[in-house]
Amino acid sequence: LVGLTGVDGWHSRPVVINVKGSKIGFLGYADADSYGHAPLYALNRQSEVLDDVARLRDRVNTVVVSLHWGDEFVRAPSPERRDYAHSLIEAGTDIVLGHHPHVVQNVEQYQSGWICYSLGNFISDMIWNPRTREGLSTRFDLSSNGIALTGIEQVFIRDDLTPIGIPASLEHVAAHVKEDEAS
Repeated sequence: LVGLTGVDGWHSRPVVINVKGSKIGFLGYADADSYGHAPLYALNRQSEVLDDVARLRDRVNTVVVSLHWGDEFVRAPSPERRDYAHSLIEAGTDIVLGHHPHVVQNVEQYQSGWICYSLGNFISDMIWNPRTREGLSTRFDLSSNGIALTGIEQVFIRDDLTPIGIPASLEHVAAHVKEDEAS
């Protein structure tokens, strides 16, 4: 389970899996809620996330950071979120997977890493808005030559709440998001 509060000096408890001899490390965080209790999940505090990334970087081949962040229904990340995501890549993260806005935001290659600012919805009952019925599924190739985005599917949630995926390109997603940002 990715995103639990850390132990032994970790802010988020890392999950490491071994795939064909390559170690992939996952860290997960969420913005604080307003429910008034101590959460079981790791809080998204930039300095702590960067500390965990630095600590995990030397132990694995690939670092993936999952962030439950951003403002709901906002179709573009804020400049602060972009800067934060860039700092994660600069600190050694290979892939940033963002979620929470319930709408698709851009996918960006930054230096040698990839940032999915918001994957939108994959399974949701928010069928009242066409943009909350959309999500992204991404595939990455993790090799000694680096990280490559090898596939994107645009996911649509049907009226019966079943997701269906349609192959898309990075350019298609960028144009779709740009269209949303302009409206």
